[in-house]
Amino acid sequence: MEKVCRRRRTARPAKICMKS
Repeated sequence: MEKVCRRRRTARPAKICMKS
């Protein structure tokens, strides 16, 4: 299991974390 966190460049900066 790896925790991948990345930020998307959008009007609202949000941190997206996914478990894969």
